[in-house]
Amino acid sequence: MVSDIEDDALLGYEILIGQNGRPTDILLSQNRILLDGMAIPIFQVGKIGKARRVVVAESMTVPGHAEASVSVYI
Repeated sequence: MVSDIEDDALLGYEILIGQNGRPTDILLSQNRILLDGMAIPIFQVGKIGKARRVVVAESMTVPGHAEASVSVYI
């Protein structure tokens, strides 16, 4: 079965090294990734927006492996 999956993904080292120990080539100028000899097309969805500076409303410490919602000023 083949499925068209459009989820965001973060590729870790164990994926990028490939199964045959050959490194993966990420060719952004050609919009493709070469992984174990297979060319995988990549493309951006949506427009690139302008960058904004985000400042945390108050100082806080979030421990590792934790999630937190914080108030910010844009």
